[in-house]
Amino acid sequence: MQAESTTMKPTILIVTARRWFSAARLAMTFVSSGCRVEIACPSSHPVMLTRGIAARHSFYTFSPIHSLHSAIRRSSPVLVVPADDLATNYLYRLYHQAPSIDKGTSPFIRALLQRSLGEPDSFSVLSSRSAFLAAAQANGIATPATEDLPDVDALHRWLSFNPLPAVLKADGTAGGEGVKIVRTVKEAVAAWHKLRAPLDLARVIHKTGIERDMHHIVPWIRRRRRVVSIQPLIVGRDANIAVACWKGELLGAISFDVLQASRPRGPAALVELSHDDQMLAAARTIVKQLNLSGLCGLDFVTEDKTGRTYLIEINARATQTCHLPYGAPRDLIPALVSKLEGRPLPNLNESRRRGIIALFPGAWQSGVSKEMLDSTHQDIPWEEPRLVEAGFAEKRKFSYEKYMQIWGRFRPRALAGDSR
Repeated sequence: MQAESTTMKPTILIVTARRWFSAARLAMTFVSSGCRVEIACPSSHPVMLTRGIAARHSFYTFSPIHSLHSAIRRSSPVLVVPADDLATNYLYRLYHQAPSIDKGTSPFIRALLQRSLGEPDSFSVLSSRSAFLAAAQANGIATPATEDLPDVDALHRWLSFNPLPAVLKADGTAGGEGVKIVRTVKEAVAAWHKLRAPLDLARVIHKTGIERDMHHIVPWIRRRRRVVSIQPLIVGRDANIAVACWKGELLGAISFDVLQASRPRGPAALVELSHDDQMLAAARTIVKQLNLSGLCGLDFVTEDKTGRTYLIEINARATQTCHLPYGAPRDLIPALVSKLEGRPLPNLNESRRRGIIALFPGAWQSGVSKEMLDSTHQDIPWEEPRLVEAGFAEKRKFSYEKYMQIWGRFRPRALAGDSR
């Protein structure tokens, strides 16, 4: 097995179960930080359009745990970095199942996952929205009161003591897909049934045929039901903070206000660099109390009426702003790599980039105006023209004609390697 060394490039294994472009940006930044990057991903993943990937390991939807076990055994990395929530949950499962798969490699794999993700005792907390928020609240962090709803009677009991509107959320979902805002009792009951139930066949067909996401097939076949929770709706400004951490120590953090999402309750498309002491203090507390390692992100809402910041969720994986370079201590991946290599964090100059950032490709898929785009830092990876082309070609949001128009305008800069 490969040991940590200061004389060779550390091997980083990025694990991604979904075809998100953020995994490609993550890989690019680890490569530029002096790492050897390997990837475990489904076929035709955008990350393979980037240069610098040392090896790809197959990720099979119908045998995810064994796929990851094989990828880790072959790559022998010093760190495993999940790039989406599904990948994180599979790694948690691998930690517990490794002894039954191969007793010989189990000690290495379990030690690696503990070093990469944090204390295994925290895995169950991180996997449950209500358990995580309860742990945060116990440590003095402001959170909306959250309760699991095992049945519709529990929903009615909650509604009898709490005013509407409220937010219902399903565990095991990401990107805003499992979130419903309800304003009436009728809407709440309908939302609970919809979130609780397995996906319907039409949705599964759309996910597999259009989005090439096969991960809904098995839960649909097994008619798997999800855990649904409820919390009061906090009206305010969405914000998030991405952090690098190591064994409970916060190495660096970068926070943003969300100006526009790619879809309602979905991932951010347009963000503005910010600094919020409440968010930073909450992140430091969570990292320490759960003894986290690696990259993760926390979502907040700053209430309009009071200006108080509430923690609403954790993403226990690399988020889409982790790659952004803003100088120490905001350069998260260089901070993590420096810790791995046992050397001090380099003194990086503060970036002169504009405070408002259009995230690629979400900002171009969500209808952000041309005037707004022109006034922001456009976070487009010009150095990887094939990745740029693929981002503009996303057919779910773009017609072919619109794609050709946009790509034709940007193509000369991409081929020239413009790094604006």
